[in-house]
Amino acid sequence: MSERFPNPLAIDPLQTALTAETIATPTGLFVCAASDQAADVEEQMRQTQLDVLPVDDRVSAFWVHPRAYPHCTRSVPFLQPIGAEDLVAADTPILSLLHLMVQRERGFYFVLREADVGGIVTYADFNKLLVRAAVFTCVSQVEEALIQMLEAALAGGDAWRDWLGPKDVSVIEKFWRPARASGVDLHPIRYASLTQLIRLCAASPTVAPRLVETVGSNWAADMEHLRDYARNPVAHAGKLLVRSLADLAYLDKACRFAAEFERRRPLCNG
Repeated sequence: MSERFPNPLAIDPLQTALTAETIATPTGLFVCAASDQAADVEEQMRQTQLDVLPVDDRVSAFWVHPRAYPHCTRSVPFLQPIGAEDLVAADTPILSLLHLMVQRERGFYFVLREADVGGIVTYADFNKLLVRAAVFTCVSQVEEALIQMLEAALAGGDAWRDWLGPKDVSVIEKFWRPARASGVDLHPIRYASLTQLIRLCAASPTVAPRLVETVGSNWAADMEHLRDYARNPVAHAGKLLVRSLADLAYLDKACRFAAEFERRRPLCNG
């Protein structure tokens, strides 16, 4: 069930430390009865902001809202017995859980701890602080790798100014000059945004070919996807990583690219 990537430090929180059990909501907190009316269950779902509600503490069956399945044609919550396809192990890494939801086109799983169902994970749980922090760590490591590749290519020089337009150079210097004046001795590219780092790498006569060779010809588009669906949402508290079930696929693609980039990073560094 759990597809494992190699275990680089930056991906570790997503791949091992954070599990389904870590982000799950205990099932005993919200229950309803099998005899309830669909309209009453839908109101309870609205109040609890959950698309899935177990009917008892043993979770022998559950009510589910049609929006938890992307291709469901029903219009109101319906009751169904729990099956093996609804369960994941408590120690399933969240990166594997995310990919599983995308592959099987569903927005929830019940979490099995030994022989008991102890919690439920829905797509909304990928907005929890622990997940956001792990994703931010993952993205930051990718940015750091790009910076290190550029620093090695520049060897302390100023060729980077020729690789960007005047506006980007001005923005970077706006942050670099005050820091330099106060004694912070860092290369100016360390003040570049991810968008600017992508442009710098694309313009570098040595970094760009190495990225194509080791990550693939679509590396720039993949970096932009990582920026749009992982980095930008987690960098702003008001933005959600996952706004709907459809967003799971975007986050999954971004996280898997970051994991693959980390796996191939030694090749990028030559």
